[in-house]
Amino acid sequence: MAMETKVQKDGESYLITIGDKLITTTWARTESAAKKWISQVQKMYKKNNKNKKQPMVVGLWADRSINYPNGRYTYWTTKSKFIHKNHPYEVIILCAGDQCLMWEIEVQLRKPYDLESGYLLIQQPKILKDFLSNDRTTVVGVELNTMVKKLQNGTDFAIHKQVEIRDLVEAKLGKIETQGEFAKKSNVWSLVKPVLGTEMEVVKPKQVPWFSEKSRDVFSEELVKYGSIEAFLVAEMGSKLLKDKS
Repeated sequence: MAMETKVQKDGESYLITIGDKLITTTWARTESAAKKWISQVQKMYKKNNKNKKQPMVVGLWADRSINYPNGRYTYWTTKSKFIHKNHPYEVIILCAGDQCLMWEIEVQLRKPYDLESGYLLIQQPKILKDFLSNDRTTVVGVELNTMVKKLQNGTDFAIHKQVEIRDLVEAKLGKIETQGEFAKKSNVWSLVKPVLGTEMEVVKPKQVPWFSEKSRDVFSEELVKYGSIEAFLVAEMGSKLLKDKS
């Protein structure tokens, strides 16, 4: 049975629940806000981990508005396969434990108003780049290699240590069948039950709006909720499976 999920906005944070589990997602609109979040999760990691050699496991979710009906660039990308294939990520969510960070990535065209001209490489804050490239940070996700390549094509992020969740699942549980699929073909949602149990099982709706109904400058609460839950769940699976492996 899928767990009930809720989201409540609180200033620049979103309080998200899966059953009785609380996740806090901070929308960092500035480099100083990102720095504050990173400092907090690093302190939390040092406090909760006696084994200093164990890396901090960070779940990654990234997406593009072209995958959503009311996205900023959806109309244009449906007109061109080139644009759709090469369109960069516009937002990422990182989760360490139950603390998540949402960071919006600005899309810059080589030529104004011409999506077929291609995209400029977007410079990201040093504090975020250092965090993701740190050897003490292990980034986990599903279809992670594809995600990282696309992220690095559109930004100057570099992720040095990355682990694919599906590889960990297959190594730990064998070629399990999850809703008719083998581990290597499974998505996040179908891997949760065999790894974390039914208490973390969530069903994501087929359609989620990109923008809030009130403003095209604000992400919808549903997008933040399910993006955060996905990053949180891969972080939980990664932490469990890497711990079992060691």
